[in-house]
Amino acid sequence: SETFSFMLTGEDGSRRFGYCRRLLPNGKGPRLPEVYCVISRLGCFDLFSKILDEVERRRGISAALVYPFMRSLMESPFPAPGKTIKVKTFLPGAGNEVKS
Repeated sequence: SETFSFMLTGEDGSRRFGYCRRLLPNGKGPRLPEVYCVISRLGCFDLFSKILDEVERRRGISAALVYPFMRSLMESPFPAPGKTIKVKTFLPGAGNEVKS
């Protein structure tokens, strides 16, 4: 997989940061790469890199596990600097877990 980031600048000078993970799904034969991208007003590369690590891990199990995880993140308050975000999720075989 590959991780990359970029910045979008609006006409008014406002900035948004993009964090993307490009991966090739498991399997044999021809496959198209998938890209997961998060756009944020916050420049938090380490946080979004960890989020994309978890997205990739879940995608390796099943594509159906990605959306609930991302939805759970969107519904969680953003952590203050130096604090962690805790997200309650479900993984088959692991049950409920709290990601910090």
